[in-house]
Amino acid sequence: TETGYEFLKREMLSICDDITDPSCTRGDHILPCASECSDTSMCKPTPLDEASTLSNKATEDCDKVIYTTAFGSDISTIDVKAPDDNKGEICAIAFVSENSHLVE
Repeated sequence: TETGYEFLKREMLSICDDITDPSCTRGDHILPCASECSDTSMCKPTPLDEASTLSNKATEDCDKVIYTTAFGSDISTIDVKAPDDNKGEICAIAFVSENSHLVE
């Protein structure tokens, strides 16, 4: 199963292996633009930008939103647990790989 970090590493042209190392990240665009980083000139576009915009539109009428990720291509189901109070409109969004069986 591919982790979120592995997905971003695969999709980005370059990524620091250790983002805590200042010499690695100095001047680099390392934050995904979808993270809503304060300096948009220093963010790195990723496939998550469009996904973020789409999920915001899809959930605008939701009182609560549950997000999950499953980037592996071998994922066949995703179990989502709703909050116990079940008050309001609850929506679930899953970010999956385009190669996932869930996309078929």
